Amino acid sequence: PHFSVIPIIMLSARAGEDQRVEGLQAGVDDYLVKPFSAKELVVRARNIIELNSLRARRAHLENALERSEQSYSILEQAAPVGIVQLDHTANISHFNRQIIELLGIETELASGTSWHDVWRGLEAGVA
Repeated sequence: PHFSVIPIIMLSARAGEDQRVEGLQAGVDDYLVKPFSAKELVVRARNIIELNSLRARRAHLENALERSEQSYSILEQAAPVGIVQLDHTANISHFNRQIIELLGIETELASGTSWHDVWRGLEAGVA
């Protein structure tokens, strides 16, 4: 709906669960049953605005992360250097094809392989 950015709180004298569910299914952000206090209405409105703001921020950050990952992927593929990413236990979590070519490794590096084992193999000329 074109009003999706406008928070909508339905105020109603209809207190039944079916009416609340119907209102929420119609797309309202919140449903208040009369009688309600002005304080409660203000708090709910602020919460909806804050939540919408956080959702927008999250979407922006997810977009930025996706663009960054795309840029990294392009850079990684075009880079004349080998790239190896290790996890916290020094196991290979990612690598590019250039590392295989640059180090003259004939066996394919697999994610999860210990970098120390690969390096020892290179030093021993076994790779």
